[in-house]
Amino acid sequence: MCKDFRNLDPAAAIDLITRILREHPGSKFDANPSAAIATAKLACMSSSYADTSVASAAGITQ
Repeated sequence: MCKDFRNLDPAAAIDLITRILREHPGSKFDANPSAAIATAKLACMSSSYADTSVASAAGITQ
């Protein structure tokens, strides 16, 4: 969930996004995991996404 993602250290955030991308091949971020990390960080800053999965908030999954 985004509320947990906000508290991860940078290395853990990278690990999580890398794992999510591996679990969801074919996403628009396959070629650019750095963009996935940046998008997740921005999306998860919003309190309205607190209870949303990181993958959904970042647009990796629907």
